[in-house]
Amino acid sequence: MFNWFKKLGVYNEIKIIRNNNGVKSIKIPEWIIYSLPDALWLISLNFIILIFWKFKINKHSIIWIIINTIIGLYSEIGQYLKIIPGTFDKIDLLLLIIAIIIPFFFLKNLKSIKYEIN
Repeated sequence: MFNWFKKLGVYNEIKIIRNNNGVKSIKIPEWIIYSLPDALWLISLNFIILIFWKFKINKHSIIWIIINTIIGLYSEIGQYLKIIPGTFDKIDLLLLIIAIIIPFFFLKNLKSIKYEIN
């Protein structure tokens, strides 16, 4: 993503924000910098899936939700199992699990989810 920032011409600004050199009085917690982006990706994909299927859980939509969940969790569990390069982090895993659940709680009416087994 940092290559994208360079191409957009905002890399220096992002670097300043990440290093907290721009405003010394603000310390951004590490979990926001390192763990939150993956969780936000997972939340947004779950929302897109739910919107696409009009918030109906059926045999077709559940497959996509499960695939999304497996991909999201595999990225962190794979690091733990040394299958994927990176450093396993419990906070990452916790935020990913929360990201799987959150879209279902933001519905105005949970009864609006239709369970269909056709």
